[in-house]
Amino acid sequence: MATPRRALTCAGAIILAAVLFGVAVAALKGGSTGVRDSLGNVSAPWLLLPYFAGAATRGRLRGAAMGLATCLASLAGFYIAQAFILDLGGHPVFTNIALTLGAGRYYFIAGIVAGPLFGAIGGAAGRYRSIVTAAVVGLTLVGEPLAVFAWLSGQGIDPADTGMVIQYPALWIGEMLLGCILSIALLTWARHRNVSDTIGGMHL
Repeated sequence: MATPRRALTCAGAIILAAVLFGVAVAALKGGSTGVRDSLGNVSAPWLLLPYFAGAATRGRLRGAAMGLATCLASLAGFYIAQAFILDLGGHPVFTNIALTLGAGRYYFIAGIVAGPLFGAIGGAAGRYRSIVTAAVVGLTLVGEPLAVFAWLSGQGIDPADTGMVIQYPALWIGEMLLGCILSIALLTWARHRNVSDTIGGMHL
């Protein structure tokens, strides 16, 4: 059983990793349009991050709390980093930070909902963690391009006019293939582990 000190250390490490993730995405995205910008706009990793953070805990409430903290930390890292990456007109540093954080306010609101939700799913997975993880990873990566296509179709917007991943077929097809491959790999691993556990139990 983890001690409170060890649990706090683990939580702190996960939150720090989330901040660094946000900074890395901001650096990848940069301040111009193109492939890098579209890659930086991929939403799936932002949803998987709180899920895996929640999976590092036990129980829905702890998972939800960890998912919330991780989601908000990653967004803070991203938007604070953007204050130093983007050319916002030579304002003082704190003014630039206020501008980028303000620009991301709707994502913070969305994170308050999505973070605890995905974190709770991760924390509640229990003995079916491998199967749940395969489902979450697959649905998130495969579902994002489909959801964006559906939304743009409803709005009458051409994918070529967006800065989203679907602007580049190689990117959104690759995202969907990655989701399928990871899901199959996770399910295969879970199946082999269950078979090994069954065989091991028979020899006892």
